Amino acid sequence: MVVLPPGCDVRTLVEKAYNRHNLKISIANEIEFAQSIMGFISANLGISILPEIFMRHLQSSNIKALPITDFKFKREISLVAKNPDVGKMLYTLFFKTRS
Repeated sequence: MVVLPPGCDVRTLVEKAYNRHNLKISIANEIEFAQSIMGFISANLGISILPEIFMRHLQSSNIKALPITDFKFKREISLVAKNPDVGKMLYTLFFKTRS
């Protein structure tokens, strides 16, 4: 398994899922960036569990992504802005305009 570094939210979720089933991850490599992980997978040097967003931009036809439909874990994301007024405006644009 090729994984992101400890502390990364995706890594934490994968570890929780493994722990839930009393399994231990067999880690071959810890890599800082998901795009680099995709390179390892393309070179047939491992497998990984990554967010769906990385699968949307697959440029290599030799990588196949299989969705995990019963993962049971969600990750939290945050809206971050340096300026509080910009943050409030973005929050309104992202979350208040949905009908």
